[in-house]
Amino acid sequence: MLSCLGPLQYLSYLTFPAFFLLSFFITPPVQVIANKLTDAFDFKSLITALDTYVTYYDSWDYHRRQAAWLEVGKAQRDVPVHIANEYCRPDRSFYPCPEFNEPSLPRTRSFYNYVSRSLDVWFPLTSSSSGVGFDFGLYRFECPSFALGASMLSLGPGVGDGPRLLDLPAVSHLDKVRTDDLTESRKILNVEAPNYGL
Repeated sequence: MLSCLGPLQYLSYLTFPAFFLLSFFITPPVQVIANKLTDAFDFKSLITALDTYVTYYDSWDYHRRQAAWLEVGKAQRDVPVHIANEYCRPDRSFYPCPEFNEPSLPRTRSFYNYVSRSLDVWFPLTSSSSGVGFDFGLYRFECPSFALGASMLSLGPGVGDGPRLLDLPAVSHLDKVRTDDLTESRKILNVEAPNYGL
């Protein structure tokens, strides 16, 4: 029976059932975007690490402070690039606390490396055992580094006030703003997906 079909008809006859079955697993583009929106970055690890550092800074010795600051750095390894862009943008600092609602976000991931006295990049992470979270954390509080964006900090004496007074409130506010943005995006994209059924 199939021998009477032309090559194209034969191919269609054989592939239609497979395509029909696969269509149940093909997600419409609107649904793909909506699914991605449910995978929001959780600021909890970064905020918790900053909060722990801030809360116990005065009662800890140098070594405990350094270990806590490296926990902040480890949390920073997992941030999405738009958060790194906020830390590294050269046109404003975290003081006064920004609204994080500017019409554009400069795409920069450079921070000032005090060891090499040059700019370095946050992403892509170049090592799984050194750099951010292993040797230093990044901060954005200091006004002299304002034009440089974020700066590295392995933790030296007397640097506790910056993350305490400025980085934690700014990151907490950024969490609220991005969560509100996500909620708004979900509302906009919450449209009925077209029915591709037969």
